[in-house]
Amino acid sequence: MKNVKFGLIDFGLRGGTTNSLRILSDLVEYAQYADELGFSRIWLAEHYYSHKTHAWTSPEPLVGVLAAATERIRIGTAGILLSIHQPFHIAAKFKLLNNLFSDRIDLGLANGLVGEKIREYALDDPSCDIKGAFDKALDKLLFFLREEDEIFNSGEGIVLPPYKASIPELWSMGTSLNGLGRTLTREMNFSRSLFHKGADKSPNKEQLQEYNAAYRSAFGYAPKVNLAISGICNDGQNRENQYELAQEGSENCIIGCPSLFYDKIAAYQEDFGVDEFIFMDLSTSHNDRLKSLERIQTLFG
Repeated sequence: MKNVKFGLIDFGLRGGTTNSLRILSDLVEYAQYADELGFSRIWLAEHYYSHKTHAWTSPEPLVGVLAAATERIRIGTAGILLSIHQPFHIAAKFKLLNNLFSDRIDLGLANGLVGEKIREYALDDPSCDIKGAFDKALDKLLFFLREEDEIFNSGEGIVLPPYKASIPELWSMGTSLNGLGRTLTREMNFSRSLFHKGADKSPNKEQLQEYNAAYRSAFGYAPKVNLAISGICNDGQNRENQYELAQEGSENCIIGCPSLFYDKIAAYQEDFGVDEFIFMDLSTSHNDRLKSLERIQTLFG
């Protein structure tokens, strides 16, 4: 098995009697421990759940908090639902964050749908075509990040500070390889989720290899591609109960002891042709989540 990198993704949901502020406090400790153990990145999702203990909706405010609390691990989003945000403000915030925290910020963007009421609250015109709006908003955001001279010269001296500084690492999120064309034409990295409902489970390794070759030909370097998975890496006990819990929150999850977890990741690496995995831990206990980090680090660190 080739060397693999492991990152993390968190949606801000827990079970039991916890509350949203406790989840946020635990999240900081979780990120710090992942940083200490050598995980590659931690991403926070934007989601609008009907749970009173949900810890956040848009993760923007938390990116700086986690970056300030850690030293090496990359911090980012997976992903900002750009269709309900103003691209100019997203570009400005994440560019500044990236330079405050030494190029450790990932800006992941998703073409996800939201409920009608969220659209009404978030948009001036909730009747607009939200699907068609994503690519337009994405192109605007990339323009604001990449075309500083044009913005300054044609925009009455507008600057997104710091001027001529680095921009965050850009990621496009998807549940299949259908989004590869979008990332190729816009020079972005790609993260593919297997745990979202309706995700395409076919590896399509050859298609990914063709994409990598086309990307390298166009830009002179290979894109970053990873696979998002979910599950529980446990000690082999209480599997039945954990399986029931996990099934409520994710599809295609891996639940089992470290040896089972290792074998499954090795198979994914071979079948899908990726060397980085983004893991969503479905454990409801904070201590269990910390122990899971230790097990994964022992397996792949």
